[in-house]
Amino acid sequence: IRDGPATKTAAFLMYVFNSIFFAAGSAVFSLGLFVQFNENIGDALESLEFSNYYNANAVLIVGAIMLMLTSVMGLIGTYFRAFKILLLYGVMSAASFALNMAGAIFLLLSGLEGTSAKSYISDTFYGFIYGYYTDMQCKYKADLVQENFECCGAVSASDYSDIHLPVPNTCRDQITGNQFSNSCGETVSRYLELYTGLSSGITLIVCFLQLFTFIFLILLYRGYNERRRNIEKYNE
Repeated sequence: IRDGPATKTAAFLMYVFNSIFFAAGSAVFSLGLFVQFNENIGDALESLEFSNYYNANAVLIVGAIMLMLTSVMGLIGTYFRAFKILLLYGVMSAASFALNMAGAIFLLLSGLEGTSAKSYISDTFYGFIYGYYTDMQCKYKADLVQENFECCGAVSASDYSDIHLPVPNTCRDQITGNQFSNSCGETVSRYLELYTGLSSGITLIVCFLQLFTFIFLILLYRGYNERRRNIEKYNE
């Protein structure tokens, strides 16, 4: 007794979709680890006390791990026609969907130039500028960000001169001596925006595709049940 066309199609799509989910989860996991352990990003976020971005990235890393485990579970359950594994897959998929959706939104709100990232970085950097020549901690943090990202000031390269302070050497190219034209608020937020867009974009696409797997699960459940009943009738 063979499976019906709907069951075969649902099983095939489960294989395809879960293979895509595993690959997507691996990509988001790799990007998350890169951001988490990149020295330049780490030093900048630590200096700017921008922990929200790290927290949002950590949520996506956990979500990516859950997505990979769930996709493997879906492949195994589909191959062996294991109802209990597929039921657990459905529960895990729902949890993965909720976690990844929340993580992607959290990351978008924290890491896009047009959201809170640029304003937060600029406001924090203003404090470094005002304390640059009186507080060694402020000077160290400002120099670290300006050197690593080749930027100057909070929202403009003239932030120092606007309050009658000398422009630091870290605002200049060490070879040519030219002053950096981009502000640190803009430069750092744009740098983060690349990884934010990739990670959250992949995650949101996966969340959308996950909705279809619930339909596939229903079709598989019906198909496998019908096949089992037919086998029982045949044996009678």
